[in-house]
Amino acid sequence: MPPHYRLLGLSILLLFTCPPALGQGSVDWQQEVSYEMDVTVHPSRHRILGRQTLHYINHSPDTLHHAFYHLYFNAFQPHSMMAERNRELPDPDARIVPRIFDLGPDEVGFHHIDTLTQNGISAEFSIFDTVMKVELAEPIPPGGEAVFEMSFRSQIPLQTRRSGRDNLEGIDYSMSQWYPKMAAYDRRGWHADPYVGREFYAPFGTFDVRITLPAEYVIGATGVLQNPEDVGHGYGSAASAQEGDSLTWHFSAENVHDFAWAADPDYLHDVLETEEGTIIHLLYQPDVAEAWRSLHNAVPEMMTFLGREYGRYLYPQMTVAQAGDGGMEYPMITFITGRRPPASLLGVTAHEIAHMWYYGMLGSNEADFAWMDEGFVSYATTELMAHLQGNPNPSHIGAFLNVLQARHLGLFERLNTPSDWFQTNFGYSIASYAGGEMLLDMLGYVISDSLRDRFLDVYYERFALRHPQPDDVEKVAEDVSGLRLDWYFEQFGDSILELDYALAGLRSTRENGGWRTVLTLKRRAPAVMPVDVRLTLENGSVQWVNVPLGIMQGSKPVASDWIVADPWPWTSPEYALELMLPDRVADAEIDPLLQTLESTRINNTLGLPVTTAFLEPPGQSWSRYRVGWRPLLQVAHGWGYGGGLQFRGAYLFNQHAARATLKLWPEVLFSNGQQPDVWTIEQQAAAGRAVDGIDYDLFVSNTTAAGGLLDWTLRSRRHLGILQSDAQVSLLVDPTDLLSGRQHRVTLGLRHQHRTTDRALSNRMTEGFVPQGILSAHARASISGPLFRHVLAGETGGTLGGSGEAWTANRVWMDVAWGMALGRFTGTFRLMAGIGDERLARHKRFQLGTAPFEERWGDAAYRSIGAIFEDAREEVHWTAFSGPGPVAYLQHEASAAGAAGPHLAALSARMLTPGLGGGTLLGPLRAEAFVGAGETWSGLWLSDFKPDDFVVDAGVGVRYELEGLSGLDRWLDQSDVLSNLTLTARFPLWVSHPSETDRSGKLAFRWLVGVQIDELPWH
Repeated sequence: MPPHYRLLGLSILLLFTCPPALGQGSVDWQQEVSYEMDVTVHPSRHRILGRQTLHYINHSPDTLHHAFYHLYFNAFQPHSMMAERNRELPDPDARIVPRIFDLGPDEVGFHHIDTLTQNGISAEFSIFDTVMKVELAEPIPPGGEAVFEMSFRSQIPLQTRRSGRDNLEGIDYSMSQWYPKMAAYDRRGWHADPYVGREFYAPFGTFDVRITLPAEYVIGATGVLQNPEDVGHGYGSAASAQEGDSLTWHFSAENVHDFAWAADPDYLHDVLETEEGTIIHLLYQPDVAEAWRSLHNAVPEMMTFLGREYGRYLYPQMTVAQAGDGGMEYPMITFITGRRPPASLLGVTAHEIAHMWYYGMLGSNEADFAWMDEGFVSYATTELMAHLQGNPNPSHIGAFLNVLQARHLGLFERLNTPSDWFQTNFGYSIASYAGGEMLLDMLGYVISDSLRDRFLDVYYERFALRHPQPDDVEKVAEDVSGLRLDWYFEQFGDSILELDYALAGLRSTRENGGWRTVLTLKRRAPAVMPVDVRLTLENGSVQWVNVPLGIMQGSKPVASDWIVADPWPWTSPEYALELMLPDRVADAEIDPLLQTLESTRINNTLGLPVTTAFLEPPGQSWSRYRVGWRPLLQVAHGWGYGGGLQFRGAYLFNQHAARATLKLWPEVLFSNGQQPDVWTIEQQAAAGRAVDGIDYDLFVSNTTAAGGLLDWTLRSRRHLGILQSDAQVSLLVDPTDLLSGRQHRVTLGLRHQHRTTDRALSNRMTEGFVPQGILSAHARASISGPLFRHVLAGETGGTLGGSGEAWTANRVWMDVAWGMALGRFTGTFRLMAGIGDERLARHKRFQLGTAPFEERWGDAAYRSIGAIFEDAREEVHWTAFSGPGPVAYLQHEASAAGAAGPHLAALSARMLTPGLGGGTLLGPLRAEAFVGAGETWSGLWLSDFKPDDFVVDAGVGVRYELEGLSGLDRWLDQSDVLSNLTLTARFPLWVSHPSETDRSGKLAFRWLVGVQIDELPWH
């Protein structure tokens, strides 16, 4: 036995025979396995011939009448449970779908069991998907043993998920979950979970494995190589075998719950050693050699740090192999894809090596409780990466924010959800990784950071080489802290309750030379926690206060200068914190160090915490409401020069978004009714109010998860004589739409519009708005995805009393669009049909090739740039392209025979080239070819439709997408005009001539420029 194993054996003996080392946990027995396997791999057919002897010891109090094996390779078939589950998920694993459905007969995986005996007696078995049930030839009583002997044939699948051959980086074999493996049995019974795609759980034991391959292959594996001098390849000094020869590699591993290996003929092999004597093997291909040599110092340092902080590494070696499909852990070996930037390579290596502790030595049931594995590892990785980077203050806030975002989107699921039963891959990742990290970090807030660190030590001492469960985590934390903590793990492990505490009031009175202070604290959400409050006094001193939760039966240890208040009963939503202080309180804040999962922190202080920034977008902050402000300058025909300010505010995830804009037009404010000479006397008389020189925009919105994502918006704005007020609610029917790329959305709203002054007639951009006030209600149902958008909408309403012509908002329309990839090009097709009342207001009428006046006015770029000219259409051919149909027929709204009306039927198609790219100013430039056809008409909506009146055009154009320019994010994000702005120029090359002379007389071959609004996502 090698020296490393003699030391390891002594460690194991002490762990299992000394009760003080184990402590009292819920797991007082666990099953034991011993595998002997001899397998031969035939690379020409990617087949395995193998024999397995499994010695099973039943340490449970139960008599076993059947047993279960995992046959993982069976998952890699087009109709397996793994394939079907990923087909149905809204965010399938891109490594599985669609690849698994394309596997051919020579690429699928399978296990064929040829023979199986128990104690020499043939055992009956049945296979369903990846699980084999064995009817035991003899029951195994408590304390009993059985020997299973098996011969099997397997086909190694094309690398799809974790395991397989020929991964995307050219590694020949990534062999994980590759052998028939006995399932775990614990106090809850058998855990024969089908391999649907996620985590694993198996009993500890020993492995004695012989692998025969052609001699050119280099292998890295779980365990210690027993015949290094026979194989060479950096393990021993043996000479290379002759081509065509084969080698048998003999590995042995003790006290592990899995065995994995990787093999490739091109592997370079580096051997290192830690200060503690652990041997490290690095296996990688020559093309990543430079990057991987950076791990020579990093990996030993990782092992040393993790051993010091989380418990001694109990195994003799550690292998890091370029293999697999990302990063994946197995006892004593990790598979990592190698073609990564240096920071990514360092981070994924740190994470996977940390798994040697949480998963490897602490073998939790990660199939049911992935947070105990991934979450603890994520916590350790954050600490480890901070250490490697020389940062003494690691922060886990990122984990909290990830959990809060998932909650905000309505996609968060409880941590104790079994891995394969999460409804989304996103939900699994957040709960298991970020959720577990958050749970462990927040435990430090509840019991103190020092006791949390002590908890990690004791947890390792009690459960190394065992299978801890969630209640073991809770019990260790309670034993270490002396506090009752079931409420904590129930709330944040088994529920998704929201946490939100608030400072609701402060009262201070002078009394006996001091200040009697009463702070009113409120719990605004169901979850309960102890509360830390930081008080800043007017003399500059700071006083910390801890308010323990009554159900804790105590409080965490705090510094001697802290005040520990009376416990807060969890049944009370309000608490009065009464203190005697040497001075008046100037400021107070709940949990200022951001250590709890507070959904809203802007109520954690006495006043609204606001941060302002000049020429910056609001940004995202967990603890502050951020406001960005900027000056405005605009020129408009008939209004002169205007200037003002805009303030934009938002909280985390753009919640409580607000915008306030004020713009003044001095030429109008101080005109005393004198208008430009180009106006008629009647227009001057009607437009002389100074109030017309004040424009504003007030906007507030919020997003809540209410069975989906519910957005509500209130907005009132006045611009260049047009007033519009909106109230709208929009529901994303299914939050998983955010992951799938589809959206099913329903929108309801009210709108009031009014042309407040005839001064608006100075610019024909707004001439389509009628002077009467119109109140309308609208509804919209839409389904959209990466390459389609279907909209059905309607609006009803009309003018509000008064004299003048009566107009309505009565109309319904359908807008359908599809896209497709045509090599490097993208093609789009759009069809739109709408009908409306004959008295439909002019600004709401459908138009060919563009949007109605109302929609164009709503676009800041069109509104701001077009306002410079009296008639931007005539002077610079300026328009807004967002409607289907021919763009060459864009006519002035006042034209009786123009391309506008209460009814519309139109279609268009377009092909776009990719952008020029290259990081230059010309990078966002794209070319297009277009064709459009359509008709607008009045009268009865169907009987007056005349297909012969369809007009058609075709041409070419160019577009310039500002968001494609690098380095402009700061400006694009804060500007209403620049954000999502696309400049276009189109050149109709062919235009049809309808029979009506008054219409054909309006046609002209001219170029058109404008902005693109309301376009499809793939544009």
